[in-house]
Amino acid sequence: MLQIRFEVFDRLIDISAEGFDLDVRVGDEIAANHIARRIASNHRLLCAAPSYLQRHGGAPQSPTDLANHRCVVIKERDHPFGHWTLRSSDHEETVRVPASMSTNHGEIAVAWALDGHGIVLRSLWDVRQFVDDGRLVHVLPEWRQEANVWAVYPDRLESSAKVRVCVQWLEEVLPALTMTAPSPGPPESDEATGWPAL
Repeated sequence: MLQIRFEVFDRLIDISAEGFDLDVRVGDEIAANHIARRIASNHRLLCAAPSYLQRHGGAPQSPTDLANHRCVVIKERDHPFGHWTLRSSDHEETVRVPASMSTNHGEIAVAWALDGHGIVLRSLWDVRQFVDDGRLVHVLPEWRQEANVWAVYPDRLESSAKVRVCVQWLEEVLPALTMTAPSPGPPESDEATGWPAL
């Protein structure tokens, strides 16, 4: 019988030392010594309320312009505070942004952005509804931050039927919840990291 204990942390955990079978992480910063499988594709986008953009001379035209804007910054467990690493189709840039307002809570950050307090960097599933209905404007649309969802585990899944079943279920339900299509590519492994898959 499968027993589920669901715990939520805003920090990286030591899976083996803390007695967890499976860690579901958002973000591509994963230590090379972990076994991981990407279970859903996701990215973060930059957005702001129309009222904010009207008051501050319009949308930024490049990542470096963010330094001259008010930004709503979230304290991320695996990123330096106030540094946003963004990617375009063929370029990556890390910019230091002014943390005009900061929080460790994603929903609060989005609420502040909706109220016109600044530009926020949030996952697609958090802000898509507000971009679609015009309450937020997608700025610098050619730039994004990868924030895929990963299953991280201490042993190969072949040795644990319960973990394998959980990961397979997450692979089925999460893409629909994140509102993004799974990334194309071979399912066996990530060639850049060598992380094994199911």
